[in-house]
Amino acid sequence: MAPLNESVQEKLKELRKSFSAQLPMKLRQIEEVWEGLVQEGWDPKKAEQATQLLHTLAGTAGTFGFSSIRAAARSMGAVLKGEIGSGLEI
Repeated sequence: MAPLNESVQEKLKELRKSFSAQLPMKLRQIEEVWEGLVQEGWDPKKAEQATQLLHTLAGTAGTFGFSSIRAAARSMGAVLKGEIGSGLEI
């Protein structure tokens, strides 16, 4: 495979930097939905929303080389998806 040209490498660097800057907001979103589930009780729609946010975070984090964030988001998403599938409440 040919090396990426400089303009593509620069664009990827910019996208990674943008993702890094947006990361605190993305984590706050997940935290708010999670807190809603814990404080307000189980809501399947909120659980699905949290699952989707975690899935998106895991994929994007992996794309930009944030492997520990990817792993944590995947793990949390799997647990939550299991709860949704089993009908249990957290």
